[in-house]
Amino acid sequence: MDRRRKFWGWGYEDQRLTPGEERMIRAIGASQFKVAQFEETPVPTVGEIALRRPRLSIPRALAGILTTDPHERLLHTYGRSLKDYIRVFARDFRPAPDLVAYPQSAGDVAAVLAWAADENAAIIPFGGGTSVVGGIEADIGDGFSGAVSLDLGKLARVVEIDDVSRAARIEAGILGPALEPRSNRPA
Repeated sequence: MDRRRKFWGWGYEDQRLTPGEERMIRAIGASQFKVAQFEETPVPTVGEIALRRPRLSIPRALAGILTTDPHERLLHTYGRSLKDYIRVFARDFRPAPDLVAYPQSAGDVAAVLAWAADENAAIIPFGGGTSVVGGIEADIGDGFSGAVSLDLGKLARVVEIDDVSRAARIEAGILGPALEPRSNRPA
C-alpha cells in the first residue's frame, strides 16, 4: 500500500516527531514569540473538515485520472508556509480544489487540459506540493467553473542527463530526496 502524505504538514501520515523534538520545537517557538508556553492545537482530521461540494463532475474518459477524494483535495489546498499552516490548523480549507488529477503521461496531461478548457476550469499545477509562496492555492475567483489541482507526482523521472553540460531534463513531479542520489553521478 502507498504511504499517504500528510495534508496538514510535511511528510507521511506514519511519521511523527519524537517527544524530544516536540519539546525542542515548543521551546524554540516560545522563545521566538516571547510566550511562556504554546497551547497545542490537535492535528486536523479529514472527517472534521467541511469541504465545499465539487463544482465539476468527473467525465467518464478521465475517471482513472481525476478524483474528488477529500484527503486528496485537502492535501492539494495549501503549500507548506507558515500562513498555510495557520489556515490548516484553523481548519480553513475554503480554497480547496474541486478535483485532483493524477496524470501518468504527457497524453494524460493533454487530455486533462483539453477537458478543463472545454469546462472553463482553472488548472493549478502541483509538483512536490512544497510551495511556500501560495503557488498551489486554488483561489480562482468567480471567472472559472471550478479548479483542478494537476498533481505531477506520477511524472517523476529523470529523463536524461547531459554529462558534459551537467544539464538535465527532469519531470515536474520528482521530489528533491528522490533526485539527490541521481545528481551525485561521477563526472
